[in-house]
Amino acid sequence: MPKIIYVSASQFSGTTLLSFLLNRHSEIATVGHTMGWPFEDPDAFLCSCGARIADCPLFRHIANSYASSGLQFRPNNFGTAFAVSEYGALNYYLTEAFPRISSTRVETIRDKLVRSIPSFREKLDRQALANRVFMDAVLDYWGASYYLDNSHSPFRLRRLATDDTFDVYNLHLVRDPRGVTMSLMRNSGMSAENAVNIWVKRQLDILRISREVTNTSQFFYEELCTLPDQTLRKIYRFAGLDPQDYNGNFKDSEHHILGNRMRLSDGAIRLDERWKREMTATDRSEIERSLKENANRKEDSRLAMIVDYYLSESYLRGA
Repeated sequence: MPKIIYVSASQFSGTTLLSFLLNRHSEIATVGHTMGWPFEDPDAFLCSCGARIADCPLFRHIANSYASSGLQFRPNNFGTAFAVSEYGALNYYLTEAFPRISSTRVETIRDKLVRSIPSFREKLDRQALANRVFMDAVLDYWGASYYLDNSHSPFRLRRLATDDTFDVYNLHLVRDPRGVTMSLMRNSGMSAENAVNIWVKRQLDILRISREVTNTSQFFYEELCTLPDQTLRKIYRFAGLDPQDYNGNFKDSEHHILGNRMRLSDGAIRLDERWKREMTATDRSEIERSLKENANRKEDSRLAMIVDYYLSESYLRGA
């Protein structure tokens, strides 16, 4: 039974860094984001090994495994995303969440109804097969036993965890919400309020669905950056792996990871706290106020614990 270390997280929370660090372990293998990277030009996008995807030895191995299983491999879409409709919003409602409704019971009923439709069931079964073929190919290439999937989504986590062919370890990676909201504002132009709402919704979904996964643990991006060896040892212990020392350079071994520009970096860990310099006092005040209000009125006390941790006096002295 393939073992999966699944990273559930908000966007901009350090999952690419975590992928590089964990990929150094001899029993862990990954390409990072397991649903493909949505680049437009395969000839321009480079794997972290420096080769075009079409020339990368790992991705050629994956393509051959797909062909042997009757599947088509595309470098920017692995066919591993669970989708039943080509319309984004409709697919989100049918496979992930409803707007303004967060209920495991409702989603379970919805999932059964979706699978009762033959064409939808056929698509989901084919996507499940693609996931197994993809992960098996990566593990076979490296001779590893744990596949690391940093696809973020708690709804994807649920589908993998309920597939009895996988043994899933859910690693909930959390970053200071002010850093996440600043990145959302910078990259999408959204308001501070909308960015906070996106972070809160994702965290609530992760916390809710994590209750359904037997093996779940929480780790913090800032500790990963400042105390990498200790944090990695905690992760290895959580997953039942023997520890391996970190030598200070996450690019000192072969990697084939898709992701942000870090994939082509020099291998040094850099704690990203640009939000401290770039965030205006007005935005910071609004974000912190909104975080406190959301934490106080939401039903999951674990969200309040995360917010309280980052807005505590001891943490703020360093911020």
